[in-house]
Amino acid sequence: MVGDAIAKAPGIVHWPSIPIKLYGLKIGTHSFHVVLGDGIHRRLPGEQQVVSVDVKGPSVWAEAPAAVAKGAPVTVQLHSAGFDVVPVSGSAMSHESPAASGMKEGHYHLLVDPASPPTAGQTLPEPRANKVIHTGESSVTINDLAPGDHVIFVVAGSTSHVAFEPAVMARVAVTVTP
Repeated sequence: MVGDAIAKAPGIVHWPSIPIKLYGLKIGTHSFHVVLGDGIHRRLPGEQQVVSVDVKGPSVWAEAPAAVAKGAPVTVQLHSAGFDVVPVSGSAMSHESPAASGMKEGHYHLLVDPASPPTAGQTLPEPRANKVIHTGESSVTINDLAPGDHVIFVVAGSTSHVAFEPAVMARVAVTVTP
């Protein structure tokens, strides 16, 4: 109803600009109910619009706690469909296009608090402790996040560390409480 608070909860996306970007959708058809809100997350007058999107794949999605206490580790559970997740080889970074593998295999690249979301075809940054993580595992633990809000992008990339084209990524938000 108009004037009601729009909750900050799983499954509800607050986005401040157009286009609305949704990350981490699983393969399949998804329906979204779009409503307008003001700057303090109250519903504004106007019709609700329903939009459907059919994701063909590949896809990645991730799960992490919404909040953790200062000093607590953040464990991110990683999931994928439509490509084979392979171990990180430890080989040097290259600029080979993910098209070379046909986006059939790759691994996860986690970017903690990047300045902007990665883009399709971008060479992903080299690993840095608790900031950039490359893995073929199904979960990652991130330590020592400072109090405040954090955004973690999980990007599917080739074994040569290039983001898939089109981009295949998920976004999770975590708040570290003091």
